[in-house]
Amino acid sequence: MRGAALIAITVAALVIAPAAAQRTLDVPATARWRHAETGVTLPPRLETMARLKLTDTTDTEADVTIGYESDDHTLLGTVFIFRSALPNAAIWLDRSDVAIRQRDLFAGATPTTPAPVAFVPPFGGAASGLRQTYRTGGGAYRATSVAMIPLDGWLLAIRLSAKTLDPAMLDTAMDRVVAAIGRPAKPVPPQPASTPVADCATPLAFGHAKPVKADMGDALLGSLMGIAAASEQAKQASQPAPVPAATPLCRDPSSTIRYGIYHGEGTGYRMALGDAGRVVDVSLSLSGQIDAGKAGQMLVTLDDVDGTILTFGTFSALPRPAQVMTMIEHGKPIGSRQTRPGRVEFTLPRK
Repeated sequence: MRGAALIAITVAALVIAPAAAQRTLDVPATARWRHAETGVTLPPRLETMARLKLTDTTDTEADVTIGYESDDHTLLGTVFIFRSALPNAAIWLDRSDVAIRQRDLFAGATPTTPAPVAFVPPFGGAASGLRQTYRTGGGAYRATSVAMIPLDGWLLAIRLSAKTLDPAMLDTAMDRVVAAIGRPAKPVPPQPASTPVADCATPLAFGHAKPVKADMGDALLGSLMGIAAASEQAKQASQPAPVPAATPLCRDPSSTIRYGIYHGEGTGYRMALGDAGRVVDVSLSLSGQIDAGKAGQMLVTLDDVDGTILTFGTFSALPRPAQVMTMIEHGKPIGSRQTRPGRVEFTLPRK
């Protein structure tokens, strides 16, 4: 994961004042470490690898990276734990696939199976996890592998790269690593089975979209809806719930190395930035749903891993992804809300 695909994540840095620079979590080399929100516990050693360091790009453990390496430096492992507004294992495995294939380090990386393989995570339930192993085309590594596990609004991703192991041997090593991480300390609600992302049968039909004047009603109503949604989520948290249905999303051909474009039924699409949880949502504006004169207008919001949701503005019709990128890179948010655990708040710009 990550790698050169981090170029897309810089988009978030341009529009979100960083809560904290990348920080190192001070954990003794011989101690187990537990992620506060998910309860995932990582040992000081995985397989033949020793833990090197833990870092977090937020101040809330919302985007944590844990590095491992074998004593002989032939096996490299990385565990990622991150929050996402689109906690879909298939989407983020798809984005990891893009990152792996375009890295010079894994030149000519080729999957060893026609499609990602579904598996049951250590905590049981449905086959909600997805994994893929690759044979490289040369360079320092013979094989690399990635596994993605959804954790109720969070994702656990594991990357292994081997200099001496062939793909089959690395795949077996991944089995042992996944098992070693084991069951999270906190109960994991039932997760839906995962299905690999497929190309869309019908590509998106983009309109002749133009930015329209920022509607403060959209910013306000969007924030109020965020508060209502959080209240409902808290209410349901203490009640048993059935296994949620997996959201069927396909990959639009407008996807690029910088971002993936995914959509299902209805109007709009989701833009996955990079490969680590950041999402842009392009959907019918709230005012467009209640004002016939604004019908068809599309609202753009960005949901960062730390729970910051920025509302940017609207387009007159379904915009092309490049137009959306320009808006979030160079435009100014018309409102924002924060949905960190325990609180939901919103702010609007001063006139």
